[in-house]
Amino acid sequence: MEVKVRSIAGPTDPSVYAIADVEVIDQDHSITIRGLEVLKSKSQLGVSFPSPRQDDYIGGGFLFELNPELKQTIADVVLEAYDRGIKPFSFGPKDDAQNRSFGLVFRSRDRNMERR
Repeated sequence: MEVKVRSIAGPTDPSVYAIADVEVIDQDHSITIRGLEVLKSKSQLGVSFPSPRQDDYIGGGFLFELNPELKQTIADVVLEAYDRGIKPFSFGPKDDAQNRSFGLVFRSRDRNMERR
């Protein structure tokens, strides 16, 4: 399986550092996930995934859900793309942007170790 960042751009909202679209590809299929947001908790950046909740879906509940390993892989790829492409250009939220931590996927420790 491969995860590719299709686009990543500076924020359109004061609390968002960047917005990304990714494509997840395996041998026979691919799926595009749009609207991933790079946000900041009190101490670090994380990735917020679009809500898979579909209230009018028959029976309610989730329309789809990504497993934790796939979410972590996607978050690592998006944060690396942010570091390479957006961060050097000083895009970022205003100083009064609110921090958020609920639902964010942070960079994995393994990826942190690889970067050193």
